[in-house]
Amino acid sequence: GSSARASVLFAGGVLSGLQGQPAIARPWLEEAATIFASVGDRHHEAYCLAYLGVTIGQNGDMTAVPPAERTVIDRSRPPA
Repeated sequence: GSSARASVLFAGGVLSGLQGQPAIARPWLEEAATIFASVGDRHHEAYCLAYLGVTIGQNGDMTAVPPAERTVIDRSRPPA
């Protein structure tokens, strides 16, 4: 299902990011975070956003800040 797809996208995104391929990692991590959010899995959504921030930040890109911040300061949604 959707969670399985998100898990595979997340794993691929993390591995791609660790291998220095942020152009591959970023869309996979973004899609995984979106899927996890849509099924109410905030825990895995946060992991995706954290790795997304790290991946984007590897290039010194300041757009890394918003996804990384969401993992720690977004308290507006109640837990699933």
